[in-house]
Amino acid sequence: MPTLLVVLMLSAAASAPGLLAQGKQGQVAKAEVRAYRGVIDQRATEFVLADSENMEKIAELRGRGFSKDNFARFVGEYVEVKGRMVTERGEKILHVRAIEDVQRVPYTNKD
Repeated sequence: MPTLLVVLMLSAAASAPGLLAQGKQGQVAKAEVRAYRGVIDQRATEFVLADSENMEKIAELRGRGFSKDNFARFVGEYVEVKGRMVTERGEKILHVRAIEDVQRVPYTNKD
């Protein structure tokens, strides 16, 4: 019985460093809070920050501390959002902490 206990302890000790290393490698580095400018657009059920020149999606917007419905009042406006940009399942997600109007004139397509 003592031999079995020693074998289990050695096996646990041998696997622990690998588990710790795997945990450290699997962690996602925290993105820093930055300011991003663009036009808020609603596409289907999500709100996105889009490039003001060609309306290409920069990132999906998600509120931090407020509902995503708060983005609705800024649709079509050129804004500066502050938050952390992360990538989830190949999509850029911007976790927004603050929104500020840069230009109160609604965006209109230049075509």
